[in-house]
Parts: sequence; C-alpha cells; structure tokens
Amino acid sequence: MEAEERPAKMQKIVHPSDDETAEIMAINDQQLEGDDESEGHNATSNDSTKSHEKRERSPLPEGMSRSAYKKMKRQVKIDASKKERKAKDKQRKKDSKARRREEAQKAEEAGTSVALTPHQALFEKRQKSVRLPVTIIIDCGYDEKMLPTEVTSLSSQITRCYSDNSKSKYRVHLAVCSFNKRLKERFDTVLDKQYKKWKGVKFLEEDFVTVAEQAKGWMAQDGKHDYSQSSFAKQNPPVEGEELQEPKGEVIYLSSDSDNVINKLEPHCTYIVGGLVDRNREKGICYKAAMNAGVKTARLPIGEFLEMNSRKVLTTNHVNEIMLHWLDLGDWGEAFIKVIPKRKGLALKGQTRDTADEDAKHGDSEKDGDDAKDSAEEDELELEPETEPEVAHDESRKLS
Repeated sequence: MEAEERPAKMQKIVHPSDDETAEIMAINDQQLEGDDESEGHNATSNDSTKSHEKRERSPLPEGMSRSAYKKMKRQVKIDASKKERKAKDKQRKKDSKARRREEAQKAEEAGTSVALTPHQALFEKRQKSVRLPVTIIIDCGYDEKMLPTEVTSLSSQITRCYSDNSKSKYRVHLAVCSFNKRLKERFDTVLDKQYKKWKGVKFLEEDFVTVAEQAKGWMAQDGKHDYSQSSFAKQNPPVEGEELQEPKGEVIYLSSDSDNVINKLEPHCTYIVGGLVDRNREKGICYKAAMNAGVKTARLPIGEFLEMNSRKVLTTNHVNEIMLHWLDLGDWGEAFIKVIPKRKGLALKGQTRDTADEDAKHGDSEKDGDDAKDSAEEDELELEPETEPEVAHDESRKLS
C-alpha cells in the first residue's frame, strides 16, 4: 500500500541550480510554518471550546444535587423509550403466541401432546385450587410515614402477595385497603395499571375497618367450596349444629406489640397486615391504629416455635406467605421454616441448628425450582420483576 501511495522516483537528468534550490527550501519553510500555526490554532480552539463547555454547564434545579439531576435526566430518557420497548414486547408476545399455535397444530396432526405454557399451567393450577373463607387485608394507610424508596418496596411486596396467593393450593380473599396517594400513583404509572387485570385481589380506597366489614359478604359466598380435606378444615372441625348458625368471624390486626398469640387461622375471620416499610422508625403505629379503631390485635407465634439468631423481622409478603402455608400444612413451625430466609439462623425449638440448616437447605432446593417456574409465570402475568423487599410492617418488629 505504501508503494502505491508514493510515486516512483524519476531519473535525475539535470541538477537544480543554487538559486532554484534556495527557492524550493524557502517554499518548504513557509509550508512548515503554516502547518505549525494551524496546529497551534486548533489546539487553542479545542482548549477554549472545553473551557467554554465547562462554563456553560446547565444550571441545577433549586434544591437538587448534580447527582440527583443526572438520575432525573436518565429517568426522562428511560420514560421516552418506554413506548418503543412496550411495542417490542407486544410484538415478541405476538410472535410467541403464533409459534405456540403452530407447535400445537403440528402436535395435533402428529397425535402427540404439547407442553403447556406458563400462563396455561398457572390457569390450570388455579382451577384446581380452593378458596377458603378467610380474608387477608393489607393496610396501606401509612403513605406519609414512608420514603419514596419504601413506597417502591411496598408495591413489590404487594405484587408478591398477589402472586403467592394466586398460585397457592388454598387461596384466601386478598384485599389492599387505603389504596391511594403515592402507592396508587406508582401502580397507575410505573406499573402501567396491570393490577386492574389481576384476579382474586381487590384494591380499595376505604380504610381497614370498612373493608373488613365488606369481607364478611365475600366469605359468606364460600360455602359452595369443598375444603374438608384441607389441614385448615382439620384444625377447625365443625361443631354440631354450627351449620345452622350464622358464621361468627373476628377481625384481627396483626401486631408484634399485642399480648395475644394466634394459635390457628379460623373460618370467616379477617386478618389485617400493616403495609408499612419504615426501617422501624415508627414503633407500634399499627397497634395504635387498631386500638383506636377498636379492632382486636394478635401476633404470629414466631417466638413459640422458632429460635433465631437475628431480629424477627418479616416483610409484608412473608407474613402473607406464612399464613398461606399454614392453611395448607396446619403447622406453624413448618410454615415459618419454608418462608423465613435461613440467613436469619432459625431453628425450630428443640431442634439442633445443624438439623435446621439441613432442612432449610432441602427447602431451598425445592424453592429454587419453584422460583424459576414462578418467574416465567409472573412474566406471563406481566407482573413487576421482584426485588428484595427492604423492611417489614408492624408484625415484623421484634416478635417474641
């Protein structure tokens, strides 16, 4: 390539005279000086441009740091590309459905069966599940007590509560009360109102007292479901002549500050869980809210069944999941072991730590498979991706 760019040397026929040589050298010197001046001018121009850009940095909004301003600008870009990403996701799902239809048609022609999609598998599982006459209400009336990041965590916990309940063998009536302000705004904007498509959960603006009263009507319609083979039914055997009487269910607000301990979940009862993520700043706030409303309080029997190395802190979705497991198993100890993370160093009372770790490891291996399956199902349901919830509600605080 070098040979192509450089012209071939011509045979020297006549040597230039001294005057001609001097003239050529003078021209070359002028060109070199011009190049030097040009480079110097470019360097000066670049320096001045950089300093000019430095001087002209966009002014920050009042009360906002440069780091926060950059984050805000990044979020604006993300929001701007949201429609494009949504269109791509829609097309991807459309292509996926077309591909599955084609596979199903080929399987039908070949006389073989085709694997169910995660959505179909979840639908089939839900059809086989039984809804019990029990209500769990998540009380979200603490918006002003939380930071923006804590509201985000609470929305993730509520999403998980819905997901766990929808896939549970024995489901409950699930309701979210005091659903307003920043929490509702997040569900309506960032989460794109997907909650309106969720089945088996109610989002209500009323407070927990009003919603608990409404729950009595929901549970009254559950007489047609047969749950006689469940652990829940075995823990609550029917009393002679009871079917002739109107069910008497209690309303119980779960709070670690309560002196009452729940031994079992009972039919036609409503259990209220405080939807509060506050890093334990607000001590006893849920207990006070229940007492002011004249609602009975109680706590989960964690201290009666478990020994733990760390604080007994649970997230809202953990409490919900523990109660769902109890409805299936009828055993608090097993329910706690299945749900509470093993990093908390827990063991059933009377059980050695090594045995507990072995059980937890076995439980984790089972749960890993379930979680992989759940993630696919949640994608099909268009749920928000899960994040690790940060802190807990009132039931979580130092349960003993």
